[in-house]
Amino acid sequence: MTVYPHYELSRVQNEHEAAELEQLLKENPADLKSRLELTIHYLRDSNDRALPHVIWLIENEPEIDFKKYNVWVGAQFIEPVEAAWNKAIAKAPENLTILRNAISSCSLLSKGNDKKWLERGYKIDPSNEEWPNELSFKYYLDTLDKPLEEGKKSAFDSVKLGKEAIELYRRAPKEGYFQNCLGQTVDRLAEICFKYGWLDDAQYMGDYLIEHGAEQQKAGTAVKLRYGVSEVHLGHSILGRVSLRRNNLTETDSHMQAMPLMRDLEFRIDLQLAKDLLNHSHINLVCAYLDRCIEHFNDMIDHLVPDDPFYENIIRTYDLPIDGPDYIPRNLRVHIDRVQNWKDSINAGNDVQLPDNI
Repeated sequence: MTVYPHYELSRVQNEHEAAELEQLLKENPADLKSRLELTIHYLRDSNDRALPHVIWLIENEPEIDFKKYNVWVGAQFIEPVEAAWNKAIAKAPENLTILRNAISSCSLLSKGNDKKWLERGYKIDPSNEEWPNELSFKYYLDTLDKPLEEGKKSAFDSVKLGKEAIELYRRAPKEGYFQNCLGQTVDRLAEICFKYGWLDDAQYMGDYLIEHGAEQQKAGTAVKLRYGVSEVHLGHSILGRVSLRRNNLTETDSHMQAMPLMRDLEFRIDLQLAKDLLNHSHINLVCAYLDRCIEHFNDMIDHLVPDDPFYENIIRTYDLPIDGPDYIPRNLRVHIDRVQNWKDSINAGNDVQLPDNI
């Protein structure tokens, strides 16, 4: 694997500077810093002159970090760029760095090569959960805006690969993107499961989030504590939705009661279970949960006093506006009014569209 220095790139300000870089590259085509600066300048403006420079990088320096330097192409370049990557991969079929560069530079615009590249990476590096996780996301994208039956095969592949990624991570947990985005990943997979009625798979997702969230809370850092509580919160929401679909309202209520709340400005309260209950006309359970949300916001306001750890943490952590701490309780009261309005409208028999979270 080629080791590259870190290039501190300057932004090209105008066409005069671009012309100077073009001249430098005529004299020394291997000047990577100049080529990266020029390539990024052209890509930023969707300028067709970017293409030969991107192709040059793929053909001559395919291991340089395309993601780090934001070398990703628009739709007008996708076919020749993918063709160039396929040639580079054919020359070094076991090179994971080249595969990752191909995937990142073509972003979400790939004409199908991205799945082929991800599958190759997964075959070469089968213990790394990032490959099946990213493949799962690609198949998820295939399900969007498609009729139910037409998207079913992609949905099945997305859930299958997502579970494989979870099991790989479960066997060998490590810090990184997958761990930090686990809640979002499982939430996405659970939505597919609910869409197709795959309740056993949805239950697997909820059970695992609760298990992983409990482990995160033992890690001893504020960030992992928030991640952990959020995962347990979402896990019980998923399990409550499973129980609702199985017509076990007692278990649904138990999971709703078990959804922990956290005194933290970045904590998001999940409302997906409340939405499902509302759709099934279980008004009392929905209103009880909304009352709990109001109590939670009031609790945070009550702890916004000097010397309270919650207050002191906010003062240390956040760059507050000119009116300082008053800004936060004012916004919390906006949330309280919003939730109270939902509750009043529901009790009045009005049609209420709850968001996924608050």
